[in-house]
Amino acid sequence: MLPWDQFRQKELLEILDRAEGGSLILIFRVIFILPIRYYPNLVEVVSVKVDKKMKEKMRKFSNVNWSEMIRSAIETKLEEEELKNRHLDFDEIREASKIADSVRKSIQGWNSTAEIRKWRDQRK
Repeated sequence: MLPWDQFRQKELLEILDRAEGGSLILIFRVIFILPIRYYPNLVEVVSVKVDKKMKEKMRKFSNVNWSEMIRSAIETKLEEEELKNRHLDFDEIREASKIADSVRKSIQGWNSTAEIRKWRDQRK
């Protein structure tokens, strides 16, 4: 490697280290093809085993990006589990309920049932 290349690569790595988020890192890695040893924790490999019959069916649908589909299913499941395990702040829920009740106060002289009936009859 030429000294200039080493300097340029070091400069790029400093820029990447200061960057917030991973998208900038991925863009620079594609453009400059930085070796993965600098960022070994960007991607992890997960293997999935399927039976022979399923694999044959998957081959028939080669237009499907199976990796992306599995990644998406895992992400969806993770979000569901995180929602199940989140901490609920009951004081915050009570406050939101009070606000909703205050907005729902009835309007004098207005009958919602009669209004709905009026609009339904107009459609006929």
